[in-house]
Amino acid sequence: MREVSNQSAGFLLGACERLGVSYADISEGIVGAEKLLIAGERIDWDGFAELIDSFLAVGGTLAMLEEAGERAVE
Repeated sequence: MREVSNQSAGFLLGACERLGVSYADISEGIVGAEKLLIAGERIDWDGFAELIDSFLAVGGTLAMLEEAGERAVE
């Protein structure tokens, strides 16, 4: 399987919100990134990795992603 469920990847939206950047900004130009916003969809693993890289490039940290992941499962 080379896809990530938007349910498990949704934590990235919360991380963007806490960082004060828009998901639209970090996802610009990433193929399939819009699928993260559609219930029941899946995003290709490579696209998801690009989203993480883009989040980190705008000042996000791994700690922020970890925190967002923890909040998502609460």
